[in-house]
Amino acid sequence: MFTGSAKGAITSETRGQNSWLNFGPYGESNRTAKVEDTVFADQKTGLMPEWTWSEGIVDDMPDETLAQGPRGTFNPATLELVLNPNADLSTWFHETGHFFLEVLADVASQPGAP
Repeated sequence: MFTGSAKGAITSETRGQNSWLNFGPYGESNRTAKVEDTVFADQKTGLMPEWTWSEGIVDDMPDETLAQGPRGTFNPATLELVLNPNADLSTWFHETGHFFLEVLADVASQPGAP
């Protein structure tokens, strides 16, 4: 997802800020503070050590992991949900998510909708 110098920058921003925020000099109070009471780190002027973004990384997923074919479908015109033979519980959650979004969009488009 990120390449080159972006890896160091995003790691320093997310991992560095999180580490400083939760385990730095104000960590104990920051962990339970409201946002307005949180003490944030000063603006960073450098990158964390390279090992923080190069060690222990997970290999890319094999292409066949992503090429499983559809396990279910949802037709927004009829609100019909179909689970294929290879479907599992995550398929049901995924397809009902489409249903939920369609219903919300319909409700939001009604006159006087909140």
